[in-house]
Order: sequence, then C-alpha cells, then structure tokens
Amino acid sequence: MDALTRASSLARHGRFAEAIQIYRELLARSPDHLEATHFLGVCLAQSGRRDEGLPLIERSVRLGPQNALYRQNFGLMLAEAGDPSSAASQFEAILEFDPGNATARNYLGMAWQQLGRFDEAIASYKGALQLRPGDGAAANNLGYCLLERGDVEGALDWLRRSV
Repeated sequence: MDALTRASSLARHGRFAEAIQIYRELLARSPDHLEATHFLGVCLAQSGRRDEGLPLIERSVRLGPQNALYRQNFGLMLAEAGDPSSAASQFEAILEFDPGNATARNYLGMAWQQLGRFDEAIASYKGALQLRPGDGAAANNLGYCLLERGDVEGALDWLRRSV
C-alpha cells in the first residue's frame, strides 16, 4: 500500500495524527504534492486544528484550481468557519467549469441560505434537484429553506420527498 492510500485509510478511520504524519513526510519530499497538501489540511481541520488546516486547503485550490473536490472541501470549511460568502464563491467557481455539479449547487444553496438569501438558495436547491432528482439532501435543504422563509406547505412537501 502506498503512502497516500495508507494515510487516506487512517484518516477515514479517525486516526488523524498518524495520517497527518504521513502527509507531512510526503510534503517534506515533495512540497507541492497536491493531494498531500489538500488532505493534510483536511485532517488538521477535522482534528480540531482548522486554523492550521484551512490555509493548506486553500493552497491546494491554488495548486489545482479546477479540482472540484478540493474547492468543495474548501467551501465547506469556510462555511463551517462562519464565512458563507467566501464559501459561496468557491461553489460558484466549481459551477463555472462544471455547471452540472449537483453537489456544488446544493452547497451553494446552503451558503445562500446562511446569508439569508432565500430566493437564491431555493433556486440553487432546485437546480441541484433538476440535475439529481432523487437527492434527499437537496430536497431536505430546500424544505428547511422554505420553512425558514415561512412557506410551511411548500416545506412539508419537500421534507416528505426527502424521506
């Protein structure tokens, strides 16, 4: 098993300290290693060290600007850090080069919703559902957004669909 596969497996099992060590060793040998940079950042953030991890995730986006997964993770971390506006920018960037990315549309809706921009959030969720009609997460998010906006009947319909 190569080092990246081993580190990924360790991270999936919550063994972040060991995964972090492997990613650091990879970066010591190859400072611009895209995957090691990104996933070291993710491991640090997931282990409660977001201030250390976020700059590495951002760096991975600069190194691989059209990598949707890296942008997606960066956007989610930004939203989690209380910066939904910057998160929305990351999801919009994904959609510029991959307009059919339903996950990015769903996450963009979540960022708009956090910002109180309900019409844009609803449009994003509906766009995600057009691309992936059976997406329970997008249906659930749309339902809660409608509920937050005060449309109880519309919310119930989408929440039922999400189940």
